[in-house]
Amino acid sequence: MTIKLPLENLPNTINIRGLSLDRKNKKLIFNSSIGSFKYGRIIRLLTRKVELDGNIHCSYCGKVLKNNEIFYNRIYPREVGGIKIPQNMLITCSKCNKNKGNMTKFEYLEYINSNEKQKKVIKQKVKKSMEFYRKERAYKIPKTWIEYININTTELKTKLLKINNKKMLYEKEFYEKYEYFITPIIINTQNYILNGVEKYKIAQKEKLDNIPVIIIENIKII
Repeated sequence: MTIKLPLENLPNTINIRGLSLDRKNKKLIFNSSIGSFKYGRIIRLLTRKVELDGNIHCSYCGKVLKNNEIFYNRIYPREVGGIKIPQNMLITCSKCNKNKGNMTKFEYLEYINSNEKQKKVIKQKVKKSMEFYRKERAYKIPKTWIEYININTTELKTKLLKINNKKMLYEKEFYEKYEYFITPIIINTQNYILNGVEKYKIAQKEKLDNIPVIIIENIKII
């Protein structure tokens, strides 16, 4: 299964260098000769465009937010495989962004509507759940989002991204400890890596065969 970015509410002119909207073919076009690829900024833009009433609210507590009060939080947190795609992102206030921690959206909604005793039980369940997923080397995100590709037969293109040494160190330490990647790599249908080039380099070095990817179908690189 491929993931479609929600492009319906985007303006024709996008304030990201090198990025444009092909409304006829319903695709984002990125010209790699014009600007550097800013995946996180693109996802924040698309997450914000789902708000249609002009007032940005925290998705959990309902607080109306000013521009400088907006946080972008993952429905499924990074610690259980939660990747940066609009389908996994919500706008929140700073308090909910901090308090949610390693909980999923559904666990946190239960948490904020519980008494203190129940909150302690929920936190324990979340901790045990994460331990289970670590042990099983599995992700909590919907299985339909993930595909596995053989990097011996399918070469991924890395020219969009530079290696971030800090990210590389973290990804390497995580892989050495748990023997899998904390999140899948994000690619498009042209096999360009949009996010997670450090994981790909580790996979090559470790001579892995199949690796988990999320495939976005409506962003084209030219």
